[in-house]
Amino acid sequence: MKIPFFVALAVALPFVTVPLLLAADSKQSRDEMVLEDRAELIGNDTWIYNDLEKAKAVAKAANKPLMIVFRCIP
Repeated sequence: MKIPFFVALAVALPFVTVPLLLAADSKQSRDEMVLEDRAELIGNDTWIYNDLEKAKAVAKAANKPLMIVFRCIP
């Protein structure tokens, strides 16, 4: 027995759309995400946050280039 395409689509559609809708509701605002990133990076030894002179000194000592990221919340 062959199931018509539209019947299969109608059965499968809720399994695809409901998780997407639930994920969209749980998203944080951009401000919250940036502040969360900042809090995570401040305690991380791998990243140097908001201290350009220290970053230059560490890069020079390791003989590696810097990657500088400028972030702005409009």
